[in-house]
Amino acid sequence: MRDRVVRCGGWLVATMTASWLLWMTLRPNPQVAARLHPIASAAETHGLSAAFVIGTVGNVAVFVPLGMGLAVALKGRAGAATLIGAGLSLVIEGLQFLLPSRVSSLVDFVLNSMGVALGAFIVHLTLRKIWRHHD
Repeated sequence: MRDRVVRCGGWLVATMTASWLLWMTLRPNPQVAARLHPIASAAETHGLSAAFVIGTVGNVAVFVPLGMGLAVALKGRAGAATLIGAGLSLVIEGLQFLLPSRVSSLVDFVLNSMGVALGAFIVHLTLRKIWRHHD
């Protein structure tokens, strides 16, 4: 029973994260840029390129919770979680390609997929042994 609750929690985290990612990535770009201004300003204050922080670190970081939620839901199966998360990233990039206010990028797809894989791998490393012990 406890395993089922944990897995349902993983699906809840994954669904909420996916919903937020779709909302965040499909809105008109000026709205998103305005919300990211505090991060960009902080990066530039520390001598970092705002484009690098938002484009690279941001694309990886925002997909980590999706990978974690999927991996929990799938009992630590990092590969399956990564494929599902990469599929969502592919859908997002495809939809962005169709939207005049957004920009689609292969680099974003790769970075998003890396974020999913990182989150899934973290769960795989930390929880796989626990699940094996209880099975």
